[in-house]
Amino acid sequence: MYDGVLRLPMPANVHVTGFADDVAITIVAKTIAEVEDMANTAYFMPPRYGLKTPSYMSGVARTHRLCATRISCAFRTISEEAALVMADLVLVQELVREAAEVLDQSRREARRPAREGSISRWQERWDSSTSGCWTHALITVLSPWLERRHGQVDFYLTQIQSGHGCFRSYLKKYGHDTSDGCPSCGSGIEEDARHVLFECVRFVEDRAALESGTGVSTSPSTLVQTMLRGQMERDATAKFTASVMRKLRIAERERRGLDT
Repeated sequence: MYDGVLRLPMPANVHVTGFADDVAITIVAKTIAEVEDMANTAYFMPPRYGLKTPSYMSGVARTHRLCATRISCAFRTISEEAALVMADLVLVQELVREAAEVLDQSRREARRPAREGSISRWQERWDSSTSGCWTHALITVLSPWLERRHGQVDFYLTQIQSGHGCFRSYLKKYGHDTSDGCPSCGSGIEEDARHVLFECVRFVEDRAALESGTGVSTSPSTLVQTMLRGQMERDATAKFTASVMRKLRIAERERRGLDT
């Protein structure tokens, strides 16, 4: 492994040293900014050249997906596309492309346009993806979500944004329930994220409290947009989702005869 890393072409005044299972980068420069630039260039050298090795990139992509799942507090059944969006993790292929563009231009100013290009290509992939459709309905445009100052995800928010949680439609799909029907809204009504959040009679008061706190009518097109407006709106949305998902969890445990 070290032979491949040590033989990578590094910028002038950047030296790589390998010892035991550690790798160190030594940089000689006049300013902190130069050190940062050179360190970033050196850091992205292995993935840039590893792009030519399918097994390497496959391993990196798996790790990247795992990180996205952990960051977003999602169930492992979530799609890669939805996990990356909710975790704000740019695709590995785009990170490699960014590093190559910045390296080739050797300018700090190249970072912003490189990232903008990554987001643009990511948006195209997101719009055409057949996975994560419910997440796409809530987070249609990536830029406002990725640039937000408010709206950090948590365990409950991730469940409602992914549709993977204590919804009977999800539980039945993975063998944890015998029915996907809503117990309160009549036969033929599927208990999925959309129904629970915006239609189910059990959560009328929760929705009313959210709308009173934010001043916005709750719908798939407004839920995330409202959350991004400010900390107050984010907290109100988080309180709403936590209340709803806890009630669903209690109902699930009661159906299964478990202590609540």
